[in-house]
Amino acid sequence: MEKSNEKATFVATYPLAPIRQENIDLLDRRERAITDLIKLSGKLPLYNPENKNFSFEINYQSKNDKEGISEESICFITEFVPSECFEARKFRADDPNSEENIVLHLFSHYFVKFIYDLLLIVHLSEPGAFEFYFGKVIINNLYNITLPPFGKTFANAIEMSKHIVWPPIDSLPLSKVIKFFRKGDALLPGFSSTNVERSISAFTYLFTPQPTNELLLMWSMVGIEALFTKESAGIMDQVRSKIFTLLGSDEKGRKLISKMYNLRSKFLHGGIDIPTKKFGTHFMEPGTLQYDDDLLRTVEFSQVLLVSCLQKVIKLGKNPIEFNYKID
Repeated sequence: MEKSNEKATFVATYPLAPIRQENIDLLDRRERAITDLIKLSGKLPLYNPENKNFSFEINYQSKNDKEGISEESICFITEFVPSECFEARKFRADDPNSEENIVLHLFSHYFVKFIYDLLLIVHLSEPGAFEFYFGKVIINNLYNITLPPFGKTFANAIEMSKHIVWPPIDSLPLSKVIKFFRKGDALLPGFSSTNVERSISAFTYLFTPQPTNELLLMWSMVGIEALFTKESAGIMDQVRSKIFTLLGSDEKGRKLISKMYNLRSKFLHGGIDIPTKKFGTHFMEPGTLQYDDDLLRTVEFSQVLLVSCLQKVIKLGKNPIEFNYKID
């Protein structure tokens, strides 16, 4: 590949965040996140199989801008779909098995992983800031990779958090979050080795495309318990005590944590009535709406609680983090 022709672009398409007026807090988070990303333009090395010196350039255009993707863009955040996304073909090569194209294919995996790691870090810096209907990755005009919807359910949970006082959701400098996790060129650990990293690994699964609320509850609580549990006895009491040590105590929070554990226990052990799978239909049996509502509220709380704890750990700069807990 000629050096002048090497180009990898990520396009995040509209909407990046909900644009309704009542979601003004998420819009503010988006603006801060974009500002922080642009400050990092050219400062993030991008690991690649050829060990070439790629830097990560970041640009932003609103839907009012008419220009296409600029030549120097590597990360391109936009509120519209540039024509380049449709002009790039899925794959174009005379010899897909050539060394050049094998390297290109391998690089595409590193690039997509880097994009997702960066987006996840943004959500630890400004929770709920980015969601998109689909993303595009274009590499040397040879690959046109579509990324599935990202971040909507998490953004909804963060939106819910504005109606509660506890747990707190903060805004952290993006550079601080990157510094906390970064090892070499990797933005996030590929495999956990501490309780904090286990919690982060669980956090990443909250962004699975089209997740069920039941799975979101499981992964949120895996992330929470990874931070706070060591002993096998008194799990809920351990978690609650250590969370209050980390975030401060709150009586309503105490009740919500108990409700979260009660729902998970009943669900895992078959003690709660559940609806049959809808298979994409809107058919509702009596009791389904109440079940869905109770589950959704608990799931949203569990996600907010996890990210609040992770933000506090990042602010403290602790990886791993240790708590003392005595079992009477």
